[in-house]
Amino acid sequence: LYDCPILVGNQEILGFEAHGVPHEVAAVNLGEIDRRKLANDLELMVKAAISVIGDIPYRKYTFLIIGPGGGGLEHLNSSALTLNPASLNTPAGYRSWLSFVAHEFFHLYNVKSIRPIALGPFDYDRENYTKMLWVSEGLTVYYESLILNRAGLLPRQDALDKLSSVISRYENSPGRRIQSAAASSFDTWLSFFGRDEHAANMSVSYYDAGAVLGLLLDLKIRHESGNRASLDDVMKTLYREFYQKRKRGFTDDEFREVCERVAGAKLDGIFEVCAEADRNINYAEYFSYA
Repeated sequence: LYDCPILVGNQEILGFEAHGVPHEVAAVNLGEIDRRKLANDLELMVKAAISVIGDIPYRKYTFLIIGPGGGGLEHLNSSALTLNPASLNTPAGYRSWLSFVAHEFFHLYNVKSIRPIALGPFDYDRENYTKMLWVSEGLTVYYESLILNRAGLLPRQDALDKLSSVISRYENSPGRRIQSAAASSFDTWLSFFGRDEHAANMSVSYYDAGAVLGLLLDLKIRHESGNRASLDDVMKTLYREFYQKRKRGFTDDEFREVCERVAGAKLDGIFEVCAEADRNINYAEYFSYA
């Protein structure tokens, strides 16, 4: 039941199929949005996300749109999503909400299936510490833009602008000189949801740091492999080897081993950024790979 939310009420139901698998939208209030367009766009998004991994681990999926708010939560065959209907009235607002939905849907893979070993099965009586939330959340932020771009829902320039904003937030965070991405992940139990006015000076967001590291990993893997492999291949390998075959999460070392195996090269520079604060990134080098 922890992983099977129930939404009771008189919802509006929309439906579509992706690769023959039924998907539903159960919404408290969709506002004035064009229903057919929404269903078509979600279908394109779902297909683009599925194509990253190449497998569908559910028999039916439901988008539970629960009303106004500012967050969402992923589950094995559903996601609970907030929606402020007026935010969909502008193209920018609509794309922003689609990015949010893409994020929660891709968590179906990157968290519910592909996960650090600490993140399931859970011990609900205590904290579950991991240094890998920069992978679970940050790489998912990176994939938001990729998925929508591949689906034809986010133009290339808009995708690049989103990445630019993430890099700017990360680089302009004073806390990145104090706290690494790995430490930010580990410390989230202690401070992330109890932030005070001093937090920005002492900490960094593993969402932003992880998205930046995901971009670096993708470009480096493509460069080292002659563009024969990418971060997609890392995600596919983790899904097959750990979720499907070993039926468990991966350790920190196993994640790095898979990344380096796919790249065919050591990735010391990137993983030093993960583990240590105040590491300056040579963006010109990585962007030149593109």
